[in-house]
Amino acid sequence: MKIAVASADGRTISPHFGRSPYFLVYTVDGVVVGKPEVRTLNSAPGKEDHQHGDGEHGAHDHSVFVRLLEDCETVISRGVGRRAAIELQQYGIRSCVVSVNMPPAQAVLACAGGNLKNAGKFCQCHEK
Repeated sequence: MKIAVASADGRTISPHFGRSPYFLVYTVDGVVVGKPEVRTLNSAPGKEDHQHGDGEHGAHDHSVFVRLLEDCETVISRGVGRRAAIELQQYGIRSCVVSVNMPPAQAVLACAGGNLKNAGKFCQCHEK
């Protein structure tokens, strides 16, 4: 199975899925297999279609994220907008929001083992 972790810096879990330039994609087969693959929005198919809008309330096309993560079962972040979570779910990708910052590999192992508690919260910037 593949589990992605949204990251702002390639080393930690991002506080906001939609503003994450990196995704660390881990392959898990009971244990983490090898090093994570680093995927960037710049390498996503159709990245030229990505719209960030005006930040907080503008149009935001999440299809570039779906294409980048289409082979992943789950994506972990510390926050995600409602629309992004719904769009990921429509393509069979579960969104897991963690309430505490932990190392990405630790979050992935907890998720794979069914021990990662999903905080189930959306980003505050989307709930205003």
